[in-house]
Amino acid sequence: MFENLFSKPFGLHMTDSQVIATQVRAQSGGFALTALCRKELPAGLIQNGRIVDQKGLVPHLVQLLKDAKAKGVSSNKCI
Repeated sequence: MFENLFSKPFGLHMTDSQVIATQVRAQSGGFALTALCRKELPAGLIQNGRIVDQKGLVPHLVQLLKDAKAKGVSSNKCI
């Protein structure tokens, strides 16, 4: 039932210093990385794993997603 809903999502990982978008595909014996994009963040947007400046973070996420699409992320579904 949910297989099509999450068939090709990309992963989004955020730390205090960067945001990373990745996409993988299933292959025999596991998974293969098909796309990776990383953007450094200025200090103060995320502190100790908590977003403290949402408005400041948004332009960096928008740019990351644009760059990720150019590097092969082919989904608008995120996990």
